[in-house]
Amino acid sequence: MIRYFILHPTAANLLMGLLIIMGLVTLPTLKRETFPEIEHYEIEVKVVYPGASPREIEQKICKPIENTIDGTSFIDEIRCESRQSMAIATIKMQEQGDFVQFNNDIRSAIDEVENFPDDSEEPIIKELGRTQDVVTVALSANIPKPELKDLAESIKERMLRVPGIPLVSIEGFSKRQFQIQLAQEKLRLYGLSLQAVANIIGQQNLDLPTGEIQTADRDYQIRFNDERRSPTELKDLVIITGEQGNEVRLGDIATIIDRFEKAEELATYNNMPTAFLKIRKNSQDDSLGVLEQVREFIAQEQQALPEQVYFNL
Repeated sequence: MIRYFILHPTAANLLMGLLIIMGLVTLPTLKRETFPEIEHYEIEVKVVYPGASPREIEQKICKPIENTIDGTSFIDEIRCESRQSMAIATIKMQEQGDFVQFNNDIRSAIDEVENFPDDSEEPIIKELGRTQDVVTVALSANIPKPELKDLAESIKERMLRVPGIPLVSIEGFSKRQFQIQLAQEKLRLYGLSLQAVANIIGQQNLDLPTGEIQTADRDYQIRFNDERRSPTELKDLVIITGEQGNEVRLGDIATIIDRFEKAEELATYNNMPTAFLKIRKNSQDDSLGVLEQVREFIAQEQQALPEQVYFNL
């Protein structure tokens, strides 16, 4: 073979040219990576519930999913996004698990859910398989952490609408928590007890964890976690309805504070409160392509955001 190409240099040049052309043709199809692979194994469960609000999705779709699969072996993390008319749950497997068995266990658990609304569609279960980190975007702003979390959620929703950005999660926050401070004189005025107020709040579909009722300076505090609520909504909760139809609302007897469970977990970047948007991809996605889509998205978003809000890659 070598002797042939020595005697026929034109054939050797033609072969080399053919190999170069084939390489150039296939180059765009190569999957490109920015960093060494850091793999996660994940499954996505999508349930469509036409016309339902994000709050209804949280209560009627996300919670049944989370409660059903919570006992499955080798679960590392469960995330469920409540959107308009849709829930998207992502379940990440621990490294030591077997993905085939894990997938079967999740499917079996979802099949056992019996309390989905009648109008909801059948769950769509998708194997994301191996997912890999692409880039983390720091969103920094000198605004209260609850407002920063809401802003990050809004940006995440818009980012997920970009076809080339497959997976986005938010980090940098502990669990959101509302603190209700009840004054003793208000309770006495309306003939209420701490437990009575706690029971009334609990009956209105709020998450009241046990062991979170405290007293301080002779006033009472109730703390609970509920991502779906806002301080304004909580203030409007009816506590007492009189015979004449007059109402006493929670805002009349309490001060409501919107905060996060662990203040010491405050994330900062350049000494500013920061939310981190972590972008990941499936194994079939191109890392550099995803990164380019993220850069274009950030450039457009930065123009529309206030000056005190900053993106950093």
